[in-house]
Amino acid sequence: MALQSPFSKLLQQIKNRIIDQVPEIRYINQELGQLEEARPPVTYPCVLIDMDEFEFTEAGNEPKQMADGFVVIRLALPSYSSSSNLAPDAVFEKAMDYYELEYKLYTALHNWAPTGFSRMLRKKAGTEKREDNKRVRIMPFAINFEDSGAKKTYTIRATPEPRINGEIGEV
Repeated sequence: MALQSPFSKLLQQIKNRIIDQVPEIRYINQELGQLEEARPPVTYPCVLIDMDEFEFTEAGNEPKQMADGFVVIRLALPSYSSSSNLAPDAVFEKAMDYYELEYKLYTALHNWAPTGFSRMLRKKAGTEKREDNKRVRIMPFAINFEDSGAKKTYTIRATPEPRINGEIGEV
């Protein structure tokens, strides 16, 4: 099946880019709330991708829209290593994998332009506040594209016969 939706095409290209550029990521999927399950159906480290806050504006009198929004990347790892001053160097370095993977994702995606889209531009980076043992970093990337999937459509109505005093006649 050929992908038609710009969001489907974008997700596929980002997934392929991460596979190619950041092979340490073991699981890549669309964000469907996987990390909120008691036993998340993912393999760590994982990346979950969502399209968020897209706004669409009309592009003049053409049957197309301009779309501006964010691709939100969630990088998740289990919390398994200490970064304290008491940790041995090897343990500290393992804890830093969290930031190293985030940086590698950033360098793979920032300024990269998927086919048919603008360059992806990182706008923020932050840690998700959680009550479980997962470490989740969030990076929204701004992106825009033109969507001309909808075509102008016209409704053709039959024109009623002209009537003069209730009688069909010529005008």
